[in-house]
Amino acid sequence: MAQTQASLVAARARSPLNYAPFGLLYAIYGGVAGIAIPIFAGKPALAGAAFALLNLGVAAGAFVWGSLNHRLRGNILLALALAGSALTFVALALPQAPLFLIATALFGFFSAASLTLGTLFVMSWHARPDWDEQIGVVQTWMGGGQTLGLIVVGLVLRPLSLTLLGAGVLIVAAAWAATLPAVPASATVPQAHPARHSAFPEAAGMMHVFYLAFHRENWRLLRQSALVRFFVQWGIAMIGAAPIFAFYPLVMRARFDLAPSISAWGFAGATALGIVLYHLAGVWSGKLGTGTVLFTGYVIRGAALAIIAVAIASHAAGFWGIVGFALVVLSWPLLSVAANARVAELAPADAAGSEVGAFYATTMLATVAGSLVGGTLVSAIGYLPVIIASAALLGLAASWAEVERRGSHSKPL
Repeated sequence: MAQTQASLVAARARSPLNYAPFGLLYAIYGGVAGIAIPIFAGKPALAGAAFALLNLGVAAGAFVWGSLNHRLRGNILLALALAGSALTFVALALPQAPLFLIATALFGFFSAASLTLGTLFVMSWHARPDWDEQIGVVQTWMGGGQTLGLIVVGLVLRPLSLTLLGAGVLIVAAAWAATLPAVPASATVPQAHPARHSAFPEAAGMMHVFYLAFHRENWRLLRQSALVRFFVQWGIAMIGAAPIFAFYPLVMRARFDLAPSISAWGFAGATALGIVLYHLAGVWSGKLGTGTVLFTGYVIRGAALAIIAVAIASHAAGFWGIVGFALVVLSWPLLSVAANARVAELAPADAAGSEVGAFYATTMLATVAGSLVGGTLVSAIGYLPVIIASAALLGLAASWAEVERRGSHSKPL
C-alpha cells in the first residue's frame, strides 16, 4: 500500500499539468502586460521606464524569493507570489505616472517567484537526464499562456477590463499552485549526477552576480568560470533585445501606422508559432549542445532586428515590421530553453539554487538597462539608431557564443 501511494505521488510529480500555473502567469506577465504597459504609458521614455522598473522588480524578486526557497515549501511560495501578482496587476490601471510605475515594479517583484521557481521545480521533480526536455515543457506552457494573453489584448484594450481579467487569471493560478505536489524547503535535487547537483541552498540572486563581477579578489573568475562568462554574454544579448520589447507597439504605430490591436495579433501569431519550438529547443540542446542552440538564437534575433531597421529606413510596409518582430519572438524559445539548460549544466554542486537566481537576476538587470537606455535614446535620436545598436549587440553575443562553443570542444567543462 505504501509503495503504491509513493508511486502515485511520484507520477503526480511528473504530470505536465503541474506547469499550468506558470502558463497562466505568462498569459498575464508575458502576454497582456507586454502590450498593455507600453500602451498605458503612451510615450517611449515612460514605456522604457515602466519596463525597466518591471524588470528591476523581477531582479529584486529573484533574490528575495530565491532566499525564501529554503524556508517555505516551493508550492506554497509560488501560490503566495501569484496572489501578490494578482493584487498588484490591478493597480496598473491607475492613470497617475508615479503609481503606475510603482505598481509595475511590484508586479515584477511578485512575478519573479514563478519565473525563478520553474527551473527549480524541474530539477526537483525530474532526474538529471530529463531536465533539458522538461525545461522545454515548462517553457511551452509559458509560450502557450503568452499567446492566449496576447489574443486577449487584441480583443480588449480597455485598461480596467484588462487588469481585472488579469488579476482573476492570476488568482486561479495561485489556487492551482497551492495544490501542486509539495516541493520541500531546501529540496534535494534528484541524484542523477550527485557530484554536480546536490541541493538548493539560499539563492543569492543579483547580489551573487555583483559579488562575482566586482569583488576584486574574484575578477579572475571572469576568465576561469564558464558560468560567469555566460552571464556576461547573456546580459549583452538581453540589453540588445530589451528596447524593441519596451516600445514595440509604439514603434509599429509611429513608423508603420499599425494599430495596437494589429501589433498584439502579430505578437500572438509569432508566439503561437514559437510554442512548438520550446520542446524542439530542449531536444536540440540535448543533442547539439546548448552553445549551438544559443548561437542560433542570437543570430536569428540579430537578423530580425536588422530587418526592422531596414524596413524603417526604407519606409517599407508595416508587414516587414511585423515579420521582423515575429522573428525576434521566434528566437526566444531557442534562447530561453538553451540558457536555462546551460545554467543547469554549469551550476556547481553547492550552488544550484544560487546560480538559477543569479541567472534570472542577470536577465532582468540587463533588461532594465536596455529598457531605460533604449527609451531615453529613442526620445533623443529616434527608433532607427537604437534598433541598429540592438542588432549589433546581438551580433556580439553570437560571436562570443561561437567562441565559447568551439573552446568547449577542446577542453572539458
